Amino acid sequence: MSMQKATSYIYMYSLVVGALLWWWATPAVAVPAPIGFSLREVVVTQENPTEMEVLLRLNATPEFSAYKLANPDRLMVDLRGADVSQVIKPEPQGAWFTQLTTSQIDGERGRIGRVVLGFTQSFSYESKLTPQGLLLKIKTEQTSTALETENSTVVEISSDDILVKKATKLLKVTARNQSGGTVLRLKTNGEVPQYELNEIDNPKRLVVDLFDIYSPKYMKTKAKGQAIAKVRIGQHNQKTRIVVDMKQGQMPKYDVASTDEGLVLVFAKPTEVTRRHQQYPLALGDLKVKSEQGFDRIELALQGGVAVRTLSNSPLEKVIALEGVSLPYERPVRHKPNSGAIEYVELSPDPEGRNWVRMGVRSRNPVEHRIWQENGKLFWDTRAEGMPVAQATTSGQSSSTPRVAAYQQATQEAIKNLATAQRRFRGKRITIDLLDADIRNVLRFLSDVSGKNIVVAEGVTGTVTLKLKNIPWDQALAVILRVKGLGMEQKGSIIRVATLAQLQAEEEAEAATAKLREESLPLTTRLIPVNYAVATNMLTLVTPILSPRGSATVDPRTNVIVVNDLRYTLEKVERLIRTLDTQTPQILIEARMIEATNDFATSIGIQWGGGILMSQAEGNPTGLFFPNNVGVVGANDSLLAPGQVTPTNYAVNLPSQDSTAGVGMHLGSVGNVGFLSAKIAAAEANSEAKVISAPKITTMDNQAATITQGIQIPVVINNGLQGISTQFVNAALQLQVTPHVTADGSVLMDVNITNNSPSGATDSFGVPSVSTKAAQTQMLVKDGDTAVIGGIYQRLEKKAMREVPILSKIPVLGWLFKNYSVSDSRSELLVFLTPRVINRRQANIKATVVE
Repeated sequence: MSMQKATSYIYMYSLVVGALLWWWATPAVAVPAPIGFSLREVVVTQENPTEMEVLLRLNATPEFSAYKLANPDRLMVDLRGADVSQVIKPEPQGAWFTQLTTSQIDGERGRIGRVVLGFTQSFSYESKLTPQGLLLKIKTEQTSTALETENSTVVEISSDDILVKKATKLLKVTARNQSGGTVLRLKTNGEVPQYELNEIDNPKRLVVDLFDIYSPKYMKTKAKGQAIAKVRIGQHNQKTRIVVDMKQGQMPKYDVASTDEGLVLVFAKPTEVTRRHQQYPLALGDLKVKSEQGFDRIELALQGGVAVRTLSNSPLEKVIALEGVSLPYERPVRHKPNSGAIEYVELSPDPEGRNWVRMGVRSRNPVEHRIWQENGKLFWDTRAEGMPVAQATTSGQSSSTPRVAAYQQATQEAIKNLATAQRRFRGKRITIDLLDADIRNVLRFLSDVSGKNIVVAEGVTGTVTLKLKNIPWDQALAVILRVKGLGMEQKGSIIRVATLAQLQAEEEAEAATAKLREESLPLTTRLIPVNYAVATNMLTLVTPILSPRGSATVDPRTNVIVVNDLRYTLEKVERLIRTLDTQTPQILIEARMIEATNDFATSIGIQWGGGILMSQAEGNPTGLFFPNNVGVVGANDSLLAPGQVTPTNYAVNLPSQDSTAGVGMHLGSVGNVGFLSAKIAAAEANSEAKVISAPKITTMDNQAATITQGIQIPVVINNGLQGISTQFVNAALQLQVTPHVTADGSVLMDVNITNNSPSGATDSFGVPSVSTKAAQTQMLVKDGDTAVIGGIYQRLEKKAMREVPILSKIPVLGWLFKNYSVSDSRSELLVFLTPRVINRRQANIKATVVE
């Protein structure tokens, strides 16, 4: 099969785009339409050159599906069960609105009323149900690069865009399953200069020939997928042949895209649908995606709780498994919201047939995930960390996304995910060799090759010499225009070629006309009330976006901003005010403060004493004149009986403090002439204490909240002649927190903790001293998470020994002359803080582009 034949297949497949898109997006269960449900009228309102509103007046609430199609750009709206045969519709007017058609489709899935709006420029749209019907808000998207979109202006191409490395070698063949199909990559060392696709029967297989490309000897691949059984590689003369064997003897829909690194083939999934087990079916209607302020919420009805486990987690994609459930069909279910941070939500059955379902969420920007279950439903919240990705390319920027025919929705989505399938020129390849050819004739030749209508202005003259081999025709046109200093503009299938000066003059004239048209539009006055902010402060933000003719004032009494400007400027001003005028976040701070102490003390001591008495009374005098009486005691004499010793007055008195146990003994002679008394005591104390307090306090954003718990110590101060006064010194635990809610919903807290307690010491005037412990820090905590502050820790370890000099140093016997004590005191303060934003939904400012 030749390359032209393959191209004809591609054009044939594009004819079924609308039917495939309708089949894919329509729920499986048909809903009966109301009797007499019809589209009565189509009303088109255009307020400015770049925006328009289309109202589809209906006599009942419709069930509809809207699709944005390309080549050419158009918006297709399907109204289920609607009769469009008697609709009243206007003729398309304006420079970019060119088509308005209606058609009736009667098929197996019921009656469909279809409305098609055609445009000459790329666009974005919003749909909204109103009491009158379905309202479509459509806005054009201006681009500046000619060959990347259908709505091009002056051609600007650099030499880097023209020089593309030609492939000479096949490097690798890989296959990967994606939602709805299989992507087969034929990676080469450059762009494939020429290739050919052929379909062969018995059995079904696709043959891909890459000309002037060789493959390494004995090159093999294990690539396979949902539609691919195996891939074989071989070398034939001056080409490499890749044979793709299909599964189940069927040739699925497929698409091919040429990139700078080879070819990408996307095969749609086989069309047959296999019923799975019906243990726990989940239908498309069970899945809902809602965009709230600051986050997106996914709601999935489950008829009860299920076990959830995470399969993969990355900043842009998270996949979980729902245990004990199954899908009723083999194919995955994908839901794509029109706005928000979520790109798509996909439910797919387990490929190995086990009793669980994969649920994946793909986001446009890194997001935070929160999953929980309540009342038989699964809720999945995603909070974007930055600005959401714009749905459309903004003015002055070029989109490099390849335009691939949407043969089937799964195939189109798979191609969008191919980062490498991006190139500028996609026209039919041609080989041309001309010498001093008239440029008008060259342009006529390109018109015949491309099938486009080319109109040449009067100023386009001269000749051109070129030799181009196997390049897209649109690239050849770009090179010719660049060489001759020409430009082009395209509207639909008509390409107009003129000089750059002429095109620039036309653009300037159009801009001047648009400016005059804007200046002629009437001004409108609108009163915009401000609920939470101060209108005077908001005025400084409104003034820069007003038009030159606009004005804005503030009524301080009612807190209202009075704006006088063009209608579309008023819409922009009101969007800005509604976006910023939100409630100030309120934060509930739950604190749990735990103060733990542990004291340990032990001591051992001794008391002993004795005495000897020699006197006439005792019958043992010394016999000397002096000293006749001798008394040696270990303590003072008794005051009651001189010459008698008191047993408790010890020679060594080093007792244990707070002793709880001891052993004593008393030894004496006959007549108590000599005696010895001793006592050994020991004590040990161990105590633990824990103080727990859990206060809660609510404060506003950026406002300090203080929690204090403790006592006040009265201090008497003598002021001299002024008398005596009493002051109170705080001995308390104080927690001060200043929260701030960040844009992503986290809470930034400035924390200051002070713990003052009486130390027990006093100065010479009896004023008690206070022991202070403090900690100051800043931390970032997610809403509802708990942060711990520790480190306010104190340990007092003390060893003490009292002893008799010299005698206490005697080995072993030295313990009769010493007292030993050890104490260890520990205290620690732990603070747990949990911030919760009470009015998150009302106060959170969602990232929005005000245009």
